[in-house]
Amino acid sequence: HVVQMMESATVKLYDLFEKQEAKFKEATLFFYGKEQKVEYYSIDLLWGAGRYHPMRFVLVKHDGMRSIPASSSDTLDPGRIIESHAYRWKCEQAFKDAKHTVGTFSSHFRTLAMPRLDRYRRKGLPDPLAAVDDKDRQRRIIGNYEAFEKMAMVGNMAQGLLQLPALEADGIGYEPTKWLRPDTLFY
Repeated sequence: HVVQMMESATVKLYDLFEKQEAKFKEATLFFYGKEQKVEYYSIDLLWGAGRYHPMRFVLVKHDGMRSIPASSSDTLDPGRIIESHAYRWKCEQAFKDAKHTVGTFSSHFRTLAMPRLDRYRRKGLPDPLAAVDDKDRQRRIIGNYEAFEKMAMVGNMAQGLLQLPALEADGIGYEPTKWLRPDTLFY
């Protein structure tokens, strides 16, 4: 990642791990279910191409790994950014498990009532979906979306039900099978 700084110098974020080694601070933060020691360095930079936006980047070293969470708030404490990133990662992991373990998003619902959508259409041209004025086609398109949403809801409920025995199994020291995943739960 390349970032534009105030002095118009370009910086590669990953290079800051070595260049700013002396400025790293140590802190004990609560994330991934327990208090852990991390080293971090926070820097506010401008990010973007053409239109630059101020961003707070936090370079984190933990357990031999490096990561760079970011926030658009320049007032947010770096420790809070790190903790929030850890919780967000748990959400991403839960979606990955829902997709690959339970198959939540593996169903595709299609209807011939749906117009061909062109994501490369020129600005100013009408949206093909907005141009559908036939009530029957509109009803079928809405039904298609509802079917997908219901499938996602049922898949997420199934994932939650699978996690309940994983919690029980983890409490008694039982080695859970592949689909019982206590490591993906929110703490």
